[in-house]
Amino acid sequence: MRSSGLFFIQILQTGRDHMLRRLHDFIKEKYENGEYQQAADSYYSWKSSIKADITDDYQLGYDQARSDFENHRSFHHYPDKIVSLTNNAFDHKSEEVIQFIRGYNAGVESTKIK
Repeated sequence: MRSSGLFFIQILQTGRDHMLRRLHDFIKEKYENGEYQQAADSYYSWKSSIKADITDDYQLGYDQARSDFENHRSFHHYPDKIVSLTNNAFDHKSEEVIQFIRGYNAGVESTKIK
């Protein structure tokens, strides 16, 4: 009984491996024919537009700090070191948050100078 169960599992694994090889070959063929180039171009275009918005996030943070100061609200303390560490660990997916925090902190510093 046990050997027939193991045999069945081996058949399933062999079938799975065969399907994965076929899927790999299918994707490789499409890639080599250039069928994913439009998707790649769209991705890189999107990624460069995100970088253009970074200055906006910085400015938003700066403006928020100035608004807090002008409206006599207490300043926030954002965990910038933790967010920076997380940003590095996750392929810069939270870059906008980092820029906001940097802008906010710069806004706070600009109120202390006067």
